[in-house]
Amino acid sequence: MIRSGRDDELAIADYLREEGDVVIMWSTLALPSVLLSAAEASARIPEIMATVPLLWLYRPDRDLVLERNYFDDTVTVARIPQS
Repeated sequence: MIRSGRDDELAIADYLREEGDVVIMWSTLALPSVLLSAAEASARIPEIMATVPLLWLYRPDRDLVLERNYFDDTVTVARIPQS
């Protein structure tokens, strides 16, 4: 787990640094999940973070998921195990 507090944007920028796609999933069903390139998402980090307090960024090419939880003041990155 990466504990980052005010450095949420830096942790997310690091996660999006490499090329590829990212799926953004929100904690509300009112917003649809979206697929963006990592570069597109990186350019919109403040906007993405301001939308909801809990979100997930999934990197299908790297089998990684990032969870940003504003309430717990955490950013967690985990590898999704292959079955």
